[in-house]
Amino acid sequence: MDRWQLKQVFDNLLSNAVSFSPEGGTISWHWQIFRNEAIFQVRDRVPGVDPEALEQAFAPFYTQRPGGTGLGLAIAKKIILDHRGSLWVLGRQSR
Repeated sequence: MDRWQLKQVFDNLLSNAVSFSPEGGTISWHWQIFRNEAIFQVRDRVPGVDPEALEQAFAPFYTQRPGGTGLGLAIAKKIILDHRGSLWVLGRQSR
């Protein structure tokens, strides 16, 4: 496990949640150990993610953030896959 890469993942996920949350919004962070895995969840309270955004969320250079590069989630997913993990985004109906 590369702790600096995992720190980058958490920075990217939290930055993304903060940028899409309304002023004064709530972001929650939960984790648990299940068998031999650590499961982390970052949850914001935005209205929902449209289907196109769900499909493209991890595509390099795809962004809905004004001034964003579209690299944060792509980098996070690459790091997690390199650590033999999984990373996904849930839409409104999945919450």
